[in-house]
Parts: sequence; structure tokens; C-alpha cells
Amino acid sequence: MNLYTIINKMPSVALIEANNLDNDRVDSKFYHYKYLANEIKLVNSNIALSYLEGIIASMSSPIGWQGIPSSDYLPKGEGIPLIRVQNIGDAFLIQENLIDVKPHIYHEQPFIQVQPEDLIITRVGTIGRVCIAPSENKNYAMGQNLTKIRVKSDVDPYYVLIYLLSSSSYLQMERFAYGGVQPSLTNRNIKKIQIPIPSPEIQKYIGDKVRKAEKLRGEVQIMKNKSVGILNKYLEKPKISERSYSISLVERADLSNRIDAEFYGQEYLGTIKSLKAKYELISLEQICKGRIFNGKTYRTSSDWSSLQNIGVGELGDWFPKRNEDKGINEKVSAKNILPYGSIVWGNAAHLARYIGQKVNIILEGTRFVGTTEITSILPDESIMSPYFVFLFMNSDWGYYQIQRTVKGMTAHSYPDDIRNILLPVINFTQDELQEMKSNIINAHSALKYSQELIDSAISDIEDLIEGKFEIKKEYLNLIE
Repeated sequence: MNLYTIINKMPSVALIEANNLDNDRVDSKFYHYKYLANEIKLVNSNIALSYLEGIIASMSSPIGWQGIPSSDYLPKGEGIPLIRVQNIGDAFLIQENLIDVKPHIYHEQPFIQVQPEDLIITRVGTIGRVCIAPSENKNYAMGQNLTKIRVKSDVDPYYVLIYLLSSSSYLQMERFAYGGVQPSLTNRNIKKIQIPIPSPEIQKYIGDKVRKAEKLRGEVQIMKNKSVGILNKYLEKPKISERSYSISLVERADLSNRIDAEFYGQEYLGTIKSLKAKYELISLEQICKGRIFNGKTYRTSSDWSSLQNIGVGELGDWFPKRNEDKGINEKVSAKNILPYGSIVWGNAAHLARYIGQKVNIILEGTRFVGTTEITSILPDESIMSPYFVFLFMNSDWGYYQIQRTVKGMTAHSYPDDIRNILLPVINFTQDELQEMKSNIINAHSALKYSQELIDSAISDIEDLIEGKFEIKKEYLNLIE
């Protein structure tokens, strides 16, 4: 079946019969060869196709006045968790930065009520990110610029999830998006996405990989909570003044080479005062023996090499994310390669508060190289556990001290200031130190395996469309 005739790719030239034109779109972008080729591949796949609309049981999204004002936000744990665009990861919900909303907002607005196994899609700005609501029986509310769908009972939602994360689906979303600077999708557009519907057996096989990956993510969260729990036994949350202004009396001994008022804010002075009251303190300069530096930005491309240049965009919740477009394709100085146990965070941002917000630990030696916007430290394990240092820097105690180093109109943090950050000398038991280490290492391994399962499931989708799909026995054993 010839839907279109692609005459040339660069520039894109295609012949479209009148009966194949979309009634709503006559712009050339909509008929770019890559979108046409994707549609042709789907149609020729010999798999039954359905529009998403045909498998949706329900669909909703908050629009305009239906949004939730920030005045109804609550701190995490005090209301109903609110899913925002920044909480939509690839396949799963990012729970670390969830905030809550007042319960009455959730109960009064059924269209924002998210149920287990609902699929949530970003449709404004960064379009096409998709996650599935956790299968645990827990209420979530949904914020603006998102759409939630529930699929019919005869379709595996985890199979639909992984298809929506595939390049085949994303090309369709990109095609239907409108607007320049901030691309947007409507629910009407989303319903038009074509999806192959294989047998229930194939759907389950692919969906089971995603379910296994979800289970692993749950185990990762438990290990994270246990590690943080050990830290919290010794360090309560910093006691910070809730005043919106700061007036501080600073002793001469506490004065630095900085005399700007921001440097002596209540949150920073309160952090140091609380630590000094309970513990002996040691600086990062002493812990790392000077191994504190900003990285270097290299030429990168999708032609993958063994090294990846990581910037702020590659920082995950605890561990760096792989980016296929950041493979370094020039010679790298050995001093810039991040060794196992390095701890990294962003040192520059368009808003100062983002600096130090994500702290990662490197548990894959000789693979990553930080860019100039990444600060790296390497603790000496004979002085202090790098796993404790990581947890501390990832806590409010570390964040406030990183924030204190930020200066300049363009908001930067520099190694010379990072060296002065203070950590408490805590007498952990050997069991506690080992548990922190084991939890962090095991969380990394589980997260890595979870991502491999997601990648494998996406590969299955591509093979399905290309007619190369087969059920592999080794995965049947792994996902049971």
C-alpha cells in the first residue's frame, strides 16, 4: 500500500495524494519524510494497528482555570502527592521531588485524580515523556500540561507504555505537535497516535519486562530510604528560620572573604551552627586532599565512544544517566576522567537554587567525564566514607553549604569555595557504614538492570514493527 512517495530526504520532498492529506494540516513540516517513512513502516508491519483512541477507556487533563494554584501546594507528606511535568521520568514516576496539594483539591476535581496504572503524558514544552502511575494503591493528583489515559481492560497498559516511549510513537507526537518555541499536543492529537496491537501473549511478554523494571525501581527506593534513614539517625533536618528576611550578627571569627549579605543568610549560618554544636567538623579540602575540580567540555556526538561527557542534563536522582548524544570523540586528558567513587553536582544554572540540587555518585569507573558545569570531588576513603560524603552532600546539610558558595550575576560555584564545605565526623558503627555502602551499590546495580529491561522492551517494539520480533527464553526466566 503506497500512502506516499518520498522523492528526496535532504531536503525533504514527497508526493502526497489528495486523499492522504490531513484535513487539519497542510504545512510542509507535517509531511516531512521522516514522519511519512515512520507511518509507512507501521502500515507495512503486518501487525494490526489501532489509533490510541480505540484502546482508551478514559482520558483527561486539567486545562486553563482547572489548574492548581501554587497557594494550594503543601510540603511533601502533608497532603495528596501532586504529579507535575518534572515528575515524569522515562516509564516511571520520579518521586524524589514530589510536592503535595490540599486534599480537598484532589477530591473536588475527578479529572486530576490519578489511578494505579494510568499512563501520564507530557504534552506542553517537553512533549512525549510518559510514565505509568505506581501500581500501589495510593492517591495522586495531576498538574497542568499533562494528560492521563487509562487503557481498556483487554490491552496491557505496560505494553502501551513502552510503545509510547518508542521512536515510532515519539515521531508521531512530534509530527502532531504545534507551536514553535513551546511545542504542544492536544488530547485530540494524542488520540490519533497509531499503535500496533500484537497478540495478548506478546503484549504480556513485553509488559512483563516493564513490570520487572518497576519492581526493581521500588527496591531501589527502599534501599535509598534505608541509607538516608541511617544518616537521619545522627542528623536531623537543619533548623532554619522561616523569616523572609535575614538579619544576622556575625562574630569576627566567622567572617570570610565574602562580605555580601547573601553569604550570611540564616539558612547558611544555621546549618553551620547546628553542626558545630554537636560534632567535630572536617572540610572537604581535608577529606578529598585537594581532589576538587570542575570538568572540561569536549566535542561530543552520537558516534559513541567509551567515554561520556556529563553535564547538568545527565545528572539523575543518585546516579548519572547515559546520553547517546554525549559520546566524546576527541582525546581526553586522564585527569578529567572521573574515577569510581567520585561525587558530582552542577555548578552553574539559570536559577541559583538549582546548583547542588542533584548530587550523583560515580559507580562506573573510567566511563564519565564532567563538563565545565560539573564540580567533582573524590573523597579519600581512609579519611571518610565516600558513601557517607555522598549522602551528606545529597541532603539539606550539603545543599545549603553548596548554595552558600554560589556567587556572581550568572550564578556559579567554584572549587576554591567548595573546599571550605564542612562535614561532621560521626562515629557510625561498622554495620551502619557497610549498610550505607551496600545499599548505594545495590541500588545502582538494580537501577542499571531496570534500565536494561526498559531498553530491551523498547527494542522489542522496534523488532515487532520491523518483523524481527521473537520471544527469548532467557528473558522469560528473568521476568517470572
